[in-house]
Amino acid sequence: MRAQSGKRLSRPQALTTSAPAATDRAGTDAQTITFDAGSDSEDELPKGFMFDWGAYKKVWRETPYEDAVTALFAEYAVLYGRVAGWTMAGAPASMTLQEAKSLQDHAREFIDKYVRPILGEVHTPKIHKLLRHLLDAIKVHGNLNNGSTGSSEARHKVDKRFYRRTNRVATTLTAQIARQSQGTQAVLARIDRLDANAIRMDQIRRARRSAARGGQLTAQSMRSLRGVPRMTVGALSVRPGLARLEAVLDLHPSTRLHVLGRVIFLAKLEDGTPMRQTLRA
Repeated sequence: MRAQSGKRLSRPQALTTSAPAATDRAGTDAQTITFDAGSDSEDELPKGFMFDWGAYKKVWRETPYEDAVTALFAEYAVLYGRVAGWTMAGAPASMTLQEAKSLQDHAREFIDKYVRPILGEVHTPKIHKLLRHLLDAIKVHGNLNNGSTGSSEARHKVDKRFYRRTNRVATTLTAQIARQSQGTQAVLARIDRLDANAIRMDQIRRARRSAARGGQLTAQSMRSLRGVPRMTVGALSVRPGLARLEAVLDLHPSTRLHVLGRVIFLAKLEDGTPMRQTLRA
C-alpha cells in the first residue's frame, strides 16, 4: 500500500499489519504497514512505495510476512544447490534432459510463488535468465557448474590489494585499480615465463653434460664430476672381482669411466633401522 505519511520510510526491520484500511490502485484491499525507523539513510524505500497485499495473500493467505521471507531464503538455498551442485576438482557429469526440465520448472515456481508475491515484480537479468534461458543453458553446457564464476570472483582478492596505490577518488578509482592490477600481473607473468625457460634450459644443459660424461651420476646426484679420475674399462677389469666388467657394462675395453674412491649410501639393517654406510674402493 502507499505510505500513509509524507515522511520517507526505512526498510522493515520488524513488520506488522493492521486491519484493511484503504484500497490500492488495483482495487484490492490494502493494509497499513508499520516500519521501525532505520539508522542508515541508504535503506530508505523509494518514494510512493506500495505493497501488493492481494498478490501476497493469493499465494500465502494469512502467513506472517516474516515467515514467508524465511521460506523464500530456504527455497532459494534448495534451488541454488540444484543449480550449482557440489563443486569439486573434476568436471561435473552432464544433466539429462529430464533433470534440466525439472530444474527449469523449479526455477519458475520459485519466481512465481516466492519472489513475486513477497518482493514484488523484480526485473533483473538473473531473474530473466532463470525464467527464460535456464533450460537452453543446460542444453548448451551440459551442466551449469561448468559455467561457474567462482574462479573469476576469487580474482577480486588480487585486485583489492592495489586499492592503497590509488588516490581513492570515486570517479577514477576503478580505472586506477585495473591499471595497477593488470600491469603488475603482466610483469609477474613475464617473470614466471623467464624463470620457467631458465629452469628448462638448465635441465637440458645438465642432461647433455651427463650424456657427454657417459653416465647419469650428474643428473641423479646433481653434483659435478670435476676432479674425479677416469680409467679404462680394461684397466678396471683386471681388478679382483671385476673380470666380467666389460660384458656387464657392454663397453669397449678402451672406454674411459669416472672412478670414485668411495660411495656413500643408506643401508637398512634386518630390523629395518637405516644406517649410513661408506663403500671405499
